[in-house]
Amino acid sequence: MSLKQLKTNQLKMIERGSSSELESSIHNVSDPIFIIDANVYRLYQSSFTFINEANFPCWISPAGETTKNFKSLEKCLNYFLKHNVTRNTHLFVIGGGATSDFGGLVAHLILRGISWSVIPTTLLAMVDASIGGKVAISNRSGKNLIGSFHMPQTVYINPTYLETLPEAEISSGKGEIIKYAFLSKKIYDLVINNANMSEIIFECASLKKAIIEADPFETKNSRIQLNLGHTIGHAIEKAYSIHHGTAVSLGIWILHNIFPYQNFATDYQKICTAIGMSNEPDYSFIKFKRLKKYLEIDKKRDSKESINIVSIDEIGKFQTKNINLCDLETKLQELL
Repeated sequence: MSLKQLKTNQLKMIERGSSSELESSIHNVSDPIFIIDANVYRLYQSSFTFINEANFPCWISPAGETTKNFKSLEKCLNYFLKHNVTRNTHLFVIGGGATSDFGGLVAHLILRGISWSVIPTTLLAMVDASIGGKVAISNRSGKNLIGSFHMPQTVYINPTYLETLPEAEISSGKGEIIKYAFLSKKIYDLVINNANMSEIIFECASLKKAIIEADPFETKNSRIQLNLGHTIGHAIEKAYSIHHGTAVSLGIWILHNIFPYQNFATDYQKICTAIGMSNEPDYSFIKFKRLKKYLEIDKKRDSKESINIVSIDEIGKFQTKNINLCDLETKLQELL
């Protein structure tokens, strides 16, 4: 398979990395350890025999978002500490976005920080979640409220993992592709012209990589664009327990029905039609009262009264708005 490499001091991303390439990279690490999502391990166990044969420490993580809690975090940390990890230990995390969120936080906390790499196995993780160094767990108050920044050394993208991915997970990843198509005219053109999915994945990941390198800790105005659809999307995700990317696409739709730009509906329909998503999403099940408490604890609030949101002016052009939380809630209540 062909390889494309992007190298920086913080991130090297390899597209379509085969198992042999991954094994070669692992063997170049003096002290590797592993976190693998339980579902991925079950489906691809034969691909991981070299881990067992070498007796590398391997934590099989509860599947998906169920792993992102204090109990799992403590168990995983204790497991690796019992295996005498050192500052030279390198953690490989294999799974979807929830697993990389969790695994990156583990790497950040062990011995005050060890290096780590991620092998994303879902479409959502390939285009977005595994890139950027935001690592976290969730709790009853909300999603990803307990975490930090810890950049992965390497991201290996191998689209063959998508062959066993459930349709709901594919749709979730497409929700983030919708976001990137609004943020980038290049990605928009690739999507509506039905480019190969591997090319779309690579361009989405490359855009996020460029954005986070310019603003790694979200202290400037650049990285905030990645929050498009997330203010409302995270509230929907938490209130209704639906997939992250699906919630983000709903968040984009709802936000731009409140703050529309001239061609939004047409652009949204073109993007969704091209990637096989509904171009008129059903949000009739969403009730404002269920969203309200999650909006009030959103990480992008800058005061008790206001919140920062990201909206699109036209394809490839975004703006941030600081709006009164009560005003946003009023508009949502009118729409929903």
